[in-house]
Amino acid sequence: MSQITDQDLGLDIIAAKSRYTAIVTQRIDPNRRDDYLQWQRGITAAASTFPGYVKTEVFEPIPNLIPEWVTLVHFKDNESLENWINSDERKHWTETFHQDFGAYDFQKLGGLDAWFSSVTGSAPIPDWRMAATVVLALYPTVMLWTLYVSPHLASLPFAASMLIGNIASVSILQWILMPAVTRVLSFWLQPTRSAGRAATIAGFVAIVVTLGGLAWIFETIGSGAADL
Repeated sequence: MSQITDQDLGLDIIAAKSRYTAIVTQRIDPNRRDDYLQWQRGITAAASTFPGYVKTEVFEPIPNLIPEWVTLVHFKDNESLENWINSDERKHWTETFHQDFGAYDFQKLGGLDAWFSSVTGSAPIPDWRMAATVVLALYPTVMLWTLYVSPHLASLPFAASMLIGNIASVSILQWILMPAVTRVLSFWLQPTRSAGRAATIAGFVAIVVTLGGLAWIFETIGSGAADL
């Protein structure tokens, strides 16, 4: 029987460099690196059997800079992640960790943060930048839906029409627009130290101008439709 590899488990052990996600930070005695990785393979094997599991990423400590191991456990949706977090299997492995290595820090990445998990950087993204980015993607989505789709749903009850619109808008954001917008605005969401204020101003101006232009376009389209 062939040995199960890290790739089979979806386990990435990433050397020191630069959905729904659980973030775990752990301080491990350097002399126990192999023991820790053996434990990590065990808990990853357990997680990989759960529905919705995507992959696990393990970031080694950076000497004299980041002393902790950082582990990202990705699932496709919040329900799948919660099932893993609250499972007996995870409880077993975390208790083993406590006995062998000590304490650790755990955070769950969800809500707006989940849309920005692909943006890498050492500092957290400010809430106002995340909000502005979501508005940039949400505004044209809602306006286009209102102008071109909602009229065809007029025969439905108002509550049903709103429900369909909300489901469609969130789906478009989740799988189409937010991945694209965060990729384009990554220079602004996590500017380099050298870019600093210039990137902040440039990104903010670009968003304001884009939203203003979209508002003018949609107002023009709406006025034209009303005149017909």
